[in-house]
Amino acid sequence: MDEAEYDEFSVRLRGLGEASGDVDTGAPGPLLKDLRPGDAVTFTLWQDYVVAVAKDGRSQETADTP
Repeated sequence: MDEAEYDEFSVRLRGLGEASGDVDTGAPGPLLKDLRPGDAVTFTLWQDYVVAVAKDGRSQETADTP
């Protein structure tokens, strides 16, 4: 049986508490493709889920966006 091939797109947040861990963005753009290790980002929480990541005025929803 062949396994389905798929790409995984995520960003690893390194911070305190809910600001830590891998966040599935679902796609490479418009922001993820331009992020580099060590970039400072802003994230939006909804309940206990990161629903968006932003940098320099651009944002990208995550797979947890309702």
